[in-house]
Amino acid sequence: MERIEVSPGHAAIVDGVCLMLVVDGVFDPEEADFLEGMIRALLKVELDVARALVSNSLGRIQGCEVGGFVDQVVARLGSREERHYLMVALQIAAMADGKGTAPELQLLEVFAAKLGLTPAEIQEVTQEARVVFRKLVEAEEVGLD
Repeated sequence: MERIEVSPGHAAIVDGVCLMLVVDGVFDPEEADFLEGMIRALLKVELDVARALVSNSLGRIQGCEVGGFVDQVVARLGSREERHYLMVALQIAAMADGKGTAPELQLLEVFAAKLGLTPAEIQEVTQEARVVFRKLVEAEEVGLD
């Protein structure tokens, strides 16, 4: 198997987004398509690379306690930009099926707290995520039905 080169921060973002999509106990093919499309668009990688990143991430998540996994993700983020990027990506993932479930909303709160975001920063991230989400859907970069 070919080794995929991705920065630790980007790998952490993928892990966080994968966690967001499985935290409610459901990970269906539509969510997998959405996730792969989002990773392709945000990280500018090919589909096979996005699929490999998702597969690797889901493997790391299995059997992990959510809080501990969140701590691992946050610890691998190197810059303020990566922290911001993670929160935008998490918000987009929570919007993927049109509604945020209680576990998804709780996970957003946990990440925001671990990252030390203020309410104003959370609002800024939410607005940015909505804009990016619309652009992704309009560009058909993600598989939404």
